[in-house]
Amino acid sequence: MNNSERREGVRSLWLQRSDVTRTGIDVLVFYFWLKEHCPNLLLVPPPRSNADPASYLKSDLSGLWKDED
Repeated sequence: MNNSERREGVRSLWLQRSDVTRTGIDVLVFYFWLKEHCPNLLLVPPPRSNADPASYLKSDLSGLWKDED
C-alpha cells in the first residue's frame, strides 16, 4: 500500500465515525483505536525522533477536524 492509499484509508475510517465532534481530542482517541485495530495505517516516526506519532495522524486528517485549544 502506498502512502496515498494509506492516507485515504485513514480518512475513510475517520469519516465513518460520528461527526458530532471532530476535535484534537477525538483525533487522539482515533489514534489509539487505529493503533489497536489498524496499526498498518499509522505512520511511525523514525527511530530516535522526538516527533509525536499522533501529529502524523493530525496531518493525514487535515481539514477534517477542528483544533480547539
